[in-house]
Amino acid sequence: MEAWVAYGDGGVAVVWGEEEFGSRDIYLRFGDGAGVAGAGPWNYTASNSFNQNTPVVVWAGDRWGVVWQDNSTTPKQLVMAEVWQDGGAAAGTTLMIDGGTHLSNPVLAYSGEWKGYALVYMEG
Repeated sequence: MEAWVAYGDGGVAVVWGEEEFGSRDIYLRFGDGAGVAGAGPWNYTASNSFNQNTPVVVWAGDRWGVVWQDNSTTPKQLVMAEVWQDGGAAAGTTLMIDGGTHLSNPVLAYSGEWKGYALVYMEG
């Protein structure tokens, strides 16, 4: 299981990939500033493909940005969801990168100054 933790707005968000019932999905859970578990976990992929992994999360000023690797398609994809503090999706999932046979290790950052995300990943 891989996990990523981010801090924002007085709390933390944890995302992880986990296999359950033959499907590998992405989960998100919130906690307070002291690390006490809060709302969640929420499942954001719920696929039968067993191919969702490498999730990352970042605080984006008023919501969380979550990116993960979707290996259920050819070519592989990096997909993003924006999530409110209560776990509700701020919008549907967004395809970030579509292509390459060896996409891996996404890292996501957010700049409050220019109000945008930066996504770095490996290919090859």
